[in-house]
Amino acid sequence: MLRVQGRTDEALAVAERTLATLGELTITDTAIKAILVEAIEAALALPDLKKAEELLAIPESLDPGELTPFLQANTFRLSARLEATRGNHEQVEDRFRTAASLFREFGLVFHLAVTELEHAEWLTAQDRADDAEPLLDEARRTFEQLQATPWLDRTALASAAKREAAV
Repeated sequence: MLRVQGRTDEALAVAERTLATLGELTITDTAIKAILVEAIEAALALPDLKKAEELLAIPESLDPGELTPFLQANTFRLSARLEATRGNHEQVEDRFRTAASLFREFGLVFHLAVTELEHAEWLTAQDRADDAEPLLDEARRTFEQLQATPWLDRTALASAAKREAAV
């Protein structure tokens, strides 16, 4: 909630306090996985790229049995965003595609749509608006089905940016 309210610093601090309990709780706990993803999202939003990298190291250091598909896919998605922010575009597209593939395989449709939207935003920023269009269309359909209004608004902004880029 804090991140959605624009209180990103606070969101990151709360998430880090919760992640400090990793000795007591396991990373396979659903809440811990969601908090880790939120912490990385907050670090990227600040942007505190060093903190995002530190947090991304957590799932990357897990044993295969601890790395759930949800966490693995989000690690690919968020590392794509980190590398895009740094300007290291070589692996961004592959990471977005891998994340989308995992989300699709495990039926995580909301997270798939978020990944498609973020991938489309990146493609548009790379002057590849035509490549972004099918991703935006699929994300929009999913957000409409889920009635995810804030995400529909963001998709509309990305579509407008795509149209401007095409002009």
